Amino acid sequence: MPSLTRPLHADSRKSVVDSWLEQTIPKGMISLEGSSILPTTELPDDGMSLRDDASTSASSMIIPGSTSTGTSERLITSSPLFRSTLKMNGVHIDNFGTKTPKDIEELVTKHIRRKRDSPRLGSEERDEITSKIADSWDKPEPMVSDISSCLFPVDLKKVSQGGDTLWSTQPLPRNPEYPHGLVTPKTDRHYGFHTALKSSWSPTELAAASHPSVRPYSQPTNDNLFSLFLLEVKSEATGGTLYAAESQLAGSGAHRVQSMR
Repeated sequence: MPSLTRPLHADSRKSVVDSWLEQTIPKGMISLEGSSILPTTELPDDGMSLRDDASTSASSMIIPGSTSTGTSERLITSSPLFRSTLKMNGVHIDNFGTKTPKDIEELVTKHIRRKRDSPRLGSEERDEITSKIADSWDKPEPMVSDISSCLFPVDLKKVSQGGDTLWSTQPLPRNPEYPHGLVTPKTDRHYGFHTALKSSWSPTELAAASHPSVRPYSQPTNDNLFSLFLLEVKSEATGGTLYAAESQLAGSGAHRVQSMR
């Protein structure tokens, strides 16, 4: 039986891709001023929380600091090459604050670094925190992350806590000309506004935040709306490093910034 399909000419393929992009990506969602880096539109394809990675032709081409299944090669956040992945996807870690824009620096100084007179902990509270840290000192990451709950008490009437769940992928910046995408965020702890069941927002506000086209940006998980405060905890017992935590949070932060844009 003759084939019912035939290869598309290059111009036709370009036309199909352009048409798909116009229908899939809302106008105004191109990020990073003038660059070609776009928010992604695909969902996670597996439970490994890694996506959009290049495949190699042979296992001998596997890069140190990566994982491999068959012929596919995936960078991990602890790899020395992962910072290149961040940069090539438009995410920069400014360790020394030398490239921070003036308006951002003023915002950080005014709201984040301002002096706060926190109440001192009572002896019972100190003992409870010390006990939790001691119990978790040699434990793996999921148990170590429990410490954050008592170190960062929150008013649960206004804020919802979530964590350890794969986020949506649509807001992640992606450079289509670079072979590696960012790791799908799975932040240990994140805080945001209550979802519809506990929220005091108006029906109109909740309807807007819960609209199917908005939800990947407003609600990366089912835990809360507009996650704003993110924590990544690492355990020395399982080889966790500050480098890997920073790399993970850089991706999570880019996710939230792109979502707000």
